[in-house]
Amino acid sequence: MQPIKKLGIIAGGGLLPRYLAEHCSNQNIPYFILALEGFADVDFIAAHPHAWQNMGKIGQAVDRLKEQGITHLTFGGKVERPSLSSLKLDFAGMKLMGRIATLKNHGDDALLSTLMGFMEEQGFTIASPDSLITHLTVPEGHLTTTRPNAGAEEDIKFGMHFLAKLGEFDIGQAVIVQQKKIIAIEAAEGTDKMLERSAPLLLKGEKATLIKMKKPTQDKRVDLPSIGADTLRRAHAIGLGGIAIEANATLVLDKKATIEIAEQHGLFITAINV
Repeated sequence: MQPIKKLGIIAGGGLLPRYLAEHCSNQNIPYFILALEGFADVDFIAAHPHAWQNMGKIGQAVDRLKEQGITHLTFGGKVERPSLSSLKLDFAGMKLMGRIATLKNHGDDALLSTLMGFMEEQGFTIASPDSLITHLTVPEGHLTTTRPNAGAEEDIKFGMHFLAKLGEFDIGQAVIVQQKKIIAIEAAEGTDKMLERSAPLLLKGEKATLIKMKKPTQDKRVDLPSIGADTLRRAHAIGLGGIAIEANATLVLDKKATIEIAEQHGLFITAINV
């Protein structure tokens, strides 16, 4: 990857855009944030060089990034797929939607790959958050003193095999498994809401495990699975035994607090090579 002269951060919700901005400040990398309307944190964004951006105005976004002298782009933060009526498409947005309409697969990976391809055509280099902040992902191993027991290890193997097959259809980055039964699959609602709706479905006995991994064909530069302190709080609240993630491919946000909460409640966090 060519040296970054100025980084454009396409910011959704959550902590990742904050980490990216802090990294740029600490490394003296010039940066500019395009904050996505309805998703990015207003208070955080106000303290940084930024512009608010409607997701449908792709041409406006490209113009703003070029005016700022952006050479590299990174995507960070949570974004829910908007309705077409809310996008307010400009000409470039309609052109991009035309490409998307021809796709056989309308899953998140296909849409994001199309968007990244379009941005690369405009002259930007796409950088993944974990290529910029290398400690966001973790190598294989246990992050906690609590370890998965034999039952949980079987659930993890089962869940990762299931997600690998499911990912071929560009569906889901997470699943809850208990006693080798699928309790819940992450859909468009995201991990937090999946955890909420799974609570009444959990079985008695051996505790369930949340498993997160990227899809087999996923472009690692964008939309990697992630966990954080809130994930552990929600997992504990519904009675899970722990979380298994894909090593070197899952973002662990606020790592210190995430591990502390897991240790406090006796949950395991383990990273597995897939």
